Parts: sequence; C-alpha cells; structure tokens
Amino acid sequence: MLENFPAPRPMFTTANVPLTCNFLRVNIPRKSLYHYLVTFEPEPKRTSVFPLFQRIVTENPLGNIAFDGINMLVSDTKFEDKKIVQKLARGTVECSIVYKNTYDMTEVSQFLDAYANTNQNVSAPSVDFGTHIQVLETIF
Repeated sequence: MLENFPAPRPMFTTANVPLTCNFLRVNIPRKSLYHYLVTFEPEPKRTSVFPLFQRIVTENPLGNIAFDGINMLVSDTKFEDKKIVQKLARGTVECSIVYKNTYDMTEVSQFLDAYANTNQNVSAPSVDFGTHIQVLETIF
C-alpha cells in the first residue's frame, strides 16, 4: 500500500478566489543531465520508434536513461556517441545516438525552490529555461 497517495496538492491564491490546482512538487536533481539525439536509418514508422528503441537498449544497455519516444534521450551519465545495428525480421536498422548538450540543473532547481518557497516573482535563471524544462519533461 502506498503512503500519502494521492499526494497532497497545495491550494494557494492571492485573489481571494478558491482554486484547486493540479500541482505536485518534484525534486529536481542538482546535477548535470546529458542530452542525446536519437535517429534511425531507415526511419521507422512513428508508432514503431519507442518499441524499437526499447528493444535496442534492452540488448545494448546504456545505463540510467530516459527517452521521449521520438528522438530525445537524457542520461545522468555522459557516454560516447553510439551506432547500434539491430537485426529485425525484415532487415536491419541503424540507431545513432549523438551527444547534443549538457544541462546543469542546479540553477533551475534553485529558481524553482525559491519560487515555491516565496510564492512571489523570482528572477528567472540565465540558462535556457525552456530547454531545461524539456529535458526534465523527458525524465518525469
């Protein structure tokens, strides 16, 4: 049995209007996350990408990773670019995993903590916040 499920959700407003929001606090890792671009040759049908990738990483483990089901892979460990050839019933497919960027999540985590603790406007971090959030969406 899960304790505290569902998680309590805070209700807060400054407009004196009762408001219930769908908000769950997430602890963002204060570490670097590594973004990789995943491509396939030949390109599979969109509905086949995730099962194909799952099969590839089952046979070729990459460690702690998250995949968005399209082309973005996030890892907590940096590794060399990879080309993996996978045999299929109708030929082979080559999966390329190419390093794109490193995202230090510390500044984003500090910003979100400050915002959550003050419920006021806080200066946004100097990093590319949108891309950092996209990386986080992949892992959560």
